[in-house]
Amino acid sequence: MKTSEPGRNYTLEVGKFVEETTFKDLPKPVVERAKFAILDALGISIGAYGTRHQLVRALIDMTPEVSATEGSTIVGAGKRTSCLDAAMANGVLMNFLDFSDGHYAGGHINDRVVPAALSLAEHERSSGEQFITSVALAYEIYIRLAYSLFKTSESVGRIPYFVVLGPIASAIASGKLLSLDRTGLAGAIGLATSVQICGAQYARRGGHEKDLTPGHESRRGVFSALMSQRGVLGSIDMLEGSRGLCKAITDQGNLEELTAELGEQYKLDECYFKPYPACRYLHSSIEAALGISHEHPLDPKAIRQVTIRTNSHSATRSNKEILSHVSAIFSHEYQTVSALLHKKPLLPTRWNENMQNPLFVNVLQKTQVEIDPNFNEQYQRRFEGGATWPSTVLVDTEGGGKYESTVLHPKGDPENPLTEGEIIEKFLDMTVPVLGEAAHELLRAVQDLEDLDDVRALSQHLTASRT
Repeated sequence: MKTSEPGRNYTLEVGKFVEETTFKDLPKPVVERAKFAILDALGISIGAYGTRHQLVRALIDMTPEVSATEGSTIVGAGKRTSCLDAAMANGVLMNFLDFSDGHYAGGHINDRVVPAALSLAEHERSSGEQFITSVALAYEIYIRLAYSLFKTSESVGRIPYFVVLGPIASAIASGKLLSLDRTGLAGAIGLATSVQICGAQYARRGGHEKDLTPGHESRRGVFSALMSQRGVLGSIDMLEGSRGLCKAITDQGNLEELTAELGEQYKLDECYFKPYPACRYLHSSIEAALGISHEHPLDPKAIRQVTIRTNSHSATRSNKEILSHVSAIFSHEYQTVSALLHKKPLLPTRWNENMQNPLFVNVLQKTQVEIDPNFNEQYQRRFEGGATWPSTVLVDTEGGGKYESTVLHPKGDPENPLTEGEIIEKFLDMTVPVLGEAAHELLRAVQDLEDLDDVRALSQHLTASRT
């Protein structure tokens, strides 16, 4: 395979591609996939708003309001604020339930890209076509950069990869909406790559830094593009420079994957949609547990042991001390037991009622996570057709009952995709309880998004006050 070419400015090549690509250049499947990414993100954020969680209320209360004729919309609340603050707030909302889409090479995407694009599209009174184009191009660079940087390393040191990719993709979407030229776009990438530190202790302690991180990333992407528009540029060789991003992450990065067949082969269809509101690494375990619970009547009192077998990277999501919705999102044991006992996925914000149920806690304490060497091998081959998130769940019961289910490609993966109907059903499940019948109006507006002359027309469908 061809590797990165010395002396070549890949950052400017990305800028050139984004600058020159128009809505008419996008294949119809790419347009439709981008619209579903937008629909999914809006649905999740409205569902998050509907939880009335303390963090959600505090976030909206602290966001300054501007006049109704100005600014950008906070989804669900309908409150108008600056495009920077809207990107921050909507980034938090779109990630809050951990229901957002993503790619196995690089984590979540629509909860980073859509908040930035929506806030600036409203700010600039962009058309639906421009909004879709900005999202599609941001996805394309996000995925390609993930391949380039993270085939050999899943983190920057121990910093999650999406902390790097999210701001860059958000800056690309924002820069496209601002009509930046290739140099301006490259400069925005340079600014956006000033990475914040984000530890992952939230997976253990349930800290809300996890909830805020996507908002910071989206906001930084918008801020970087606006600064570039004003002539303040970051390094325009940030990706390939001798002290740039690729060198900072890995000695084995391959930026050739970033530009090979760029504009000819699009990668949006490689992304997954989530059917369950939990860390994607847990979805095979959840699905296996659902399979067992639907096929076999289980008495929680009769469960002797639950064993989860998965790959070593996934197995790090092991935690029985559930302290918030965040730690529930990242716990194999919690999510598996919830699927076994409830026979359906629950929003993570319902963690407290589970943890106050003695039957639930009893089964939780009998649940263990083990590493399966075969699943390690399959996971390592995920870039060459191996299993992306393999897992087996085994349930032993009193009286000798033994039940087992294995899932290699959970629902939502390209190999096992959600149907368009299932994506719409997920959207309506999230939005109807908050918006009522207006949810169907929002659905139709996104389905016809390319016909909008001004994205601000979407805002009338984005507030819960109409219920």
